[in-house]
Amino acid sequence: MTTLLPDIDSLPIVAVTSDASTASTITFDFGGNISATVNFNSLVVGFVENYLQVDLPTAWTITDEPFTGTATFPSDPAQYEDGDINIGFPLVTGVLGINPDDSFVDVLGSFGITLPSEVAGVLNTLGITDANSAVEFADKLFDFDLDGSGTLTTGVGTTDFDIDYADETNSIVIDGFDPNVVAGSLTGQSAITAEGTFSVDLVLSEFVQVTNTLGIDLPSNVDSLLALAQFFGINEIELASGSFNLGVSTVPVSPVV
Repeated sequence: MTTLLPDIDSLPIVAVTSDASTASTITFDFGGNISATVNFNSLVVGFVENYLQVDLPTAWTITDEPFTGTATFPSDPAQYEDGDINIGFPLVTGVLGINPDDSFVDVLGSFGITLPSEVAGVLNTLGITDANSAVEFADKLFDFDLDGSGTLTTGVGTTDFDIDYADETNSIVIDGFDPNVVAGSLTGQSAITAEGTFSVDLVLSEFVQVTNTLGIDLPSNVDSLLALAQFFGINEIELASGSFNLGVSTVPVSPVV
């Protein structure tokens, strides 16, 4: 699918240094659109619907959904000169302005999300007290997979790149690109297109531990399925999988020295 990139040529490129090493961070305006499809495991959806008495979708789709914004990133050439870029929790918290040691409830509140006191109590019981512990909990309970590719075009030229998820560092890894082309995005407009697939699996042993911690009695048929899975050495079940396609244009507007 061809993704139309919004025209941001009219955006001003203000006070951008040609030497990226002189700035610790750099701010970009960006605009683009994304299409994505997520398919949820129908067995899991059916269980949750029956257990909670709610109706849930088995699929979710967005098509050419536009987005715009501003973000600040590190501009140290060492971030990309070795041929890969790691997008991990420290980078994400820095871009979003989150202190990972802040209360997780407060972090959600900064995004306009208010949790009922009962839910906050459950999080506390599970040991989710700050953003760091929330990430650690998600890393144990879920297994993530991401595989994609794309192209980057700047004033220097065009380069391809690959996208993967690294379990050992819990980060998205972008590699296979020409660092010279990436450097061009720090001083002028760039255009990015990318597509890929992803999946999220539930780690059954951790799920059982969570239910035990919270004192949740699972239905007998679920207990039987979990026991059967353990007998056959199955410790993960897919919760969701899908694909994405996006296009985005960026322009540097103000490096912070």
